[in-house]
Amino acid sequence: MLYSETTDAFPQIKVTQLRSLPIPPVDTPAAESTHWKVTALVERMLEVHQLQAGARTPTDRELYARQIAATDQQIDALVYELYGLTEEEIAVVEGCQRTLSTDVKSDKRIAHAAPRPIR
Repeated sequence: MLYSETTDAFPQIKVTQLRSLPIPPVDTPAAESTHWKVTALVERMLEVHQLQAGARTPTDRELYARQIAATDQQIDALVYELYGLTEEEIAVVEGCQRTLSTDVKSDKRIAHAAPRPIR
């Protein structure tokens, strides 16, 4: 075991462990394009989180929550594309995400919405 939450306050990650992560290279024009799309969406996600934190009304908070969920789904789709996941693999990943969101639903921190392009 590399890390134990009960005994290690600050986990250490070694370079050799990082090298074993399956990070796809950005070595083609298509991969570079996807990389920049993900980067733009992540920046948008950070902006919308800040807007949500400053929202004054429940309606505004819900609007931002929907935008966050839509942006998250767009990022997921691009990551699935980068890793070349099959429909079956995507279903497994999303099934795990739904299980996690169900477990956290009482926290009111996870919002679900249909994906919508953010421009």
